[in-house]
Amino acid sequence: MRRLRRFVDHHLDELRADAVKMFLDSTADGYWIWNIADGLVEWSRRTYQILGRTPEDHPMTFEAFIDIVHPDDRHSVEIALQEHFVHGVAYRNVPMRLQTEYGGYRNLVAAGQVVRSPSGDPLLMVGAVTDRTAQLNAEQQAEEAQAKYVRLFQTMNDAAVLADPLTGRIVDVNEPAERLWVRPRSELVGAPQSILHPPDLEEDAEAREVFRRHIRALQEGNRATIQMPILRSDGARVPVEISSSLFEVDGTQYILGLFRDITERHRAEQALQRAGLPFVVLDEKLQSVVGKASVATMHFAKGLEFRAVAVMACDDEVIPLQSRIESVSDESDLDEVYATERHLLYVACTRAREFLHVSGVSP
Repeated sequence: MRRLRRFVDHHLDELRADAVKMFLDSTADGYWIWNIADGLVEWSRRTYQILGRTPEDHPMTFEAFIDIVHPDDRHSVEIALQEHFVHGVAYRNVPMRLQTEYGGYRNLVAAGQVVRSPSGDPLLMVGAVTDRTAQLNAEQQAEEAQAKYVRLFQTMNDAAVLADPLTGRIVDVNEPAERLWVRPRSELVGAPQSILHPPDLEEDAEAREVFRRHIRALQEGNRATIQMPILRSDGARVPVEISSSLFEVDGTQYILGLFRDITERHRAEQALQRAGLPFVVLDEKLQSVVGKASVATMHFAKGLEFRAVAVMACDDEVIPLQSRIESVSDESDLDEVYATERHLLYVACTRAREFLHVSGVSP
């Protein structure tokens, strides 16, 4: 027993150091021990691996460590060390970018504690590093995806409404939605989806059944399209086509509804009904039928061809679409809107092989 005690006393410092290293190996990505007196820094094997370096090729000193810190981070790292040494401020969660063997940088977070002599002089500093590169990259990718979603959401031509299927409340809307309902975003976000439609639909058994089938199709993973009127803030009822889909973001489900004003399409349908002509309404799935007139918006006309085409409802504020004109603030953007609207009309008119009729009632 006495021999064992003498052995422990003689090797106590070495045993303590090994214990510290074992602890740091199990609780951090890597550890480091800085001998302040001679400036040498001992890195764990994992610390070297993070940076693609080896202790044989890159023996570490404090000066060598500072050299591989990103130039923009050196000042903050040195200040954090100084505050720790002089004022006892905790050296914790200190971000830094360290250069790898291949020239790139890894994003690390460091923590450490100075060890002092009985007289208070700093002898060693022991610390650990955590590699946050993958986490930061994931966060950056998520931010970029979010920014891409915002750009796509806001640049849609159709009114877009994002809703929570559990609460039925509106999560977000784009600018075309504000124009369609003549309501600011602040009034729509957070409101129940029922604010979008005339209140009498709640008492309409047929309308309720249409909504139920619509939701059921979404729950089965299908994209669903229905026609239902919406109610603007000025009291006007507007017929719209609603195309919805259910998707998931970070474990949360949302319903995305695209609302397209089909007032002009209804005018075309009514004209065909008065003329006694059979017709079909084209969408993403339904194709034209021989012996029947095809009714579609200009957006669906691309790629189709007909013997005769009637481009109807080319009224003032319809071509070009007034809501698009009002949405731009820069003259160069206005030129782009006019060019897009001209191109859309051109596409519709060039669907005709032999006969073309263009009409409007206002002006």
